Amino acid sequence: MGQVDNMVIAPAVQRTGTMDPVKDLTPVIQVASSPFLFMSSVDSKYKTLNDWVSEAKAKPGTVSYGTAGYGTFTHLAVELLQKAGNFTAVQVPYKGAAPAITDLLGGHIPMAALSIASGMPHIQGGKVRGLAVTSAARSPALPDVPTVAESGFPGFEANGWLGILVPNGTPPDVIAKLNGEIAKVMQSAEMKKQLLAQGVEARVSTPEQFGAFIKSESAKWGKIIADAGIKE
Repeated sequence: MGQVDNMVIAPAVQRTGTMDPVKDLTPVIQVASSPFLFMSSVDSKYKTLNDWVSEAKAKPGTVSYGTAGYGTFTHLAVELLQKAGNFTAVQVPYKGAAPAITDLLGGHIPMAALSIASGMPHIQGGKVRGLAVTSAARSPALPDVPTVAESGFPGFEANGWLGILVPNGTPPDVIAKLNGEIAKVMQSAEMKKQLLAQGVEARVSTPEQFGAFIKSESAKWGKIIADAGIKE
């Protein structure tokens, strides 16, 4: 099971290792996509993503945001947002989503960029406001929350993803069989329901589509990592 963190981010950040997951593994199928969520507490003055961005632009390098850690995908998503909006903000990296949410609710950070699963229970509990999701279209898990693209950043997209890969040299007929059987599972109503409850959307693809997607993601996020100077 490969994901953006270990297929794309880790190799670019660490720049070391004995295996290149893009070159040394063969894609079978993408199985899921998971957008991220920009959120504030319901008591915050930030009612929209643009409220936070506008203040960050007005006060460069002073407006903060929380993430689950340095070099995490949400960190990169905010770097992409800063590049798109031509502003700078200060990251407050936590050791996981739970302490970030705690400080968000306590008013210690004005905004957090975390997984939908981290914020959804607090949105439903009326304690957190969803400012924007990072997918190209609104998430079925949070249909009332606008996308970043809708918030004034056309074309913005930053999704986590999951997919199945096998060692190079695996016979094509085995790859085709795996692709077909896994696709059946991912398209089942029960699987879609279980994933959506965690803010994750089921996906299917051909091996070729997944391979092309991994390459495009590697190029996109590799540049963001290099431009931001993110390293281990």
